[in-house]
Amino acid sequence: MVLHMKAYADSDSYLRRKGAAVCLKDYLDTNLPTQNVMVLGDWNDDVDASIYTPYESPYLNLVTDSARYKFLTQQLSESGERSTVSNSQFIDHQLVTNELAKYYVAPTKVIKPSILSYKSTTSDHYPIFSEFNLGSAAQPGSVKVTAPNGGETLNAGQTFNITWTSSNVSQVNITYTLDGTVWRSVASGLTASTGRYVWTVPSESSTAVRVRVADAARADVADVSDGAFTLTRPTQQVFINEYLAQPLPGPTGTPNYDEQFVEIYNAGSGSVDLSGWEIHDAKSYTGAEVARHTFVSGTVLPAGKAYVVYSGPTAVPVGAQYATYANNNGYGLRFDRGVNQGGAGDIVYLVRADGTVQDSHSYQSASVTVEPGYSFNRSPDLSPTGTWVQGYILFYKASTPGKKANGSAF
Repeated sequence: MVLHMKAYADSDSYLRRKGAAVCLKDYLDTNLPTQNVMVLGDWNDDVDASIYTPYESPYLNLVTDSARYKFLTQQLSESGERSTVSNSQFIDHQLVTNELAKYYVAPTKVIKPSILSYKSTTSDHYPIFSEFNLGSAAQPGSVKVTAPNGGETLNAGQTFNITWTSSNVSQVNITYTLDGTVWRSVASGLTASTGRYVWTVPSESSTAVRVRVADAARADVADVSDGAFTLTRPTQQVFINEYLAQPLPGPTGTPNYDEQFVEIYNAGSGSVDLSGWEIHDAKSYTGAEVARHTFVSGTVLPAGKAYVVYSGPTAVPVGAQYATYANNNGYGLRFDRGVNQGGAGDIVYLVRADGTVQDSHSYQSASVTVEPGYSFNRSPDLSPTGTWVQGYILFYKASTPGKKANGSAF
């Protein structure tokens, strides 16, 4: 793939490059998850830090997903090399997927031709050279998922036969996704010729589930369910009831990000042990960073009560019994700004100790407006099946962490 990102070191150009990076990654994750892909061209920004100082690289979403993507040019940038005659930064990058990266022969080089008046006679950009050794191995095998292949509805706890056909493949790995972005392991190292695996359906809920079966030796030899299928589970009694993605700006114009919070509510009839449960955002859920918060051993949420996790210690109310702050070495919850604010949006996850998703909500769509200081809340309040609205719609309150939406105590 060849691209040309928006030029110039100004706010508008930076945000447009950052938004384009979100779209690019989404396209690659969704449409080319197992393919040998190279993306090259004039990226007009760097990958270690932005040319628009002092901001981070607009391509950080790709840099941090090192399990799936690699900038072959990153080392050149970090060593102070330049890719153009005029610009001191490195802006002509080469990105490859993990499937192609394994054939890469380091290092990538900047070629500076001995051409008189190179900039005026040839180009302002230098050629970037990367080498790959694809080898002389026999043609790869093939894998084809035959079930589930779209349209099925599977209930939590039931068993279902994942089936496939294969050729010239010894072992396969099976993964599944709820959203087309994050893939979770089902089983690894299975004998390919059996063509079948009995799957105990996890306790998760989604209408966009797909299964992927891949050659254990060649991740690019794989197949994904032709269509999405559905996972269902009983209505959950512990769920995200409210969260604040973006605090109000303070006197200096900068928000106190400690005030970001997630409120977990127990609508059941008995206490629930939250030990080992985690709160994630989109980035940490992929494994690129640690969980935003992990509930410590012995954390118990009684029936009819809510537990609030704030981003930092200054926001925790004095004497609050069911409240704490994110225990990830000071990083906090780190929820991204809304798309309407020039950010990428984010997803808030509540994940059980076994790694399955208990609840989640996304505000990555441009149609979901984030207003600083105003939380998202279930409607009706305290309902596990409630839709998501901005909290002030319910009782005209900006946010009510640790209280019901009307401001009363639990």
